[in-house]
Amino acid sequence: MKKTNSLIARLVTLVLMICLVFSLAIVVSTAAEETATITFDNTSKRTAFDNNQQVWQENEITFTNEKASSSSNVADYAKPIRLYANSKITITAPGNIIKIVFDANSTTYATALKNSIGAAATVSS
Repeated sequence: MKKTNSLIARLVTLVLMICLVFSLAIVVSTAAEETATITFDNTSKRTAFDNNQQVWQENEITFTNEKASSSSNVADYAKPIRLYANSKITITAPGNIIKIVFDANSTTYATALKNSIGAAATVSS
């Protein structure tokens, strides 16, 4: 897998106070369009964690949540994970990412997340 050709990063600045995310689906453009999913059902999928950053990996997707300019430390949660306002997430996957789908645990969080990222991702609850 060539890093320069196979990874693309998406940065999202969250503008909601707390967003709980159950899973994340990534549609990747390859020879045949594929969908890969990362779930946050247990911390065994988390490869790094401290107050400033956590990294999750599954199905060749890497999801990095950074404190960035948030006033809250990165939270130690799984099933679902918790994201805070002004935190930053970076998502990488092989191929070209053509769609990101977040699955929030309520319509309120889904709406707030969708409003914060616009057309860059699809959000459902």
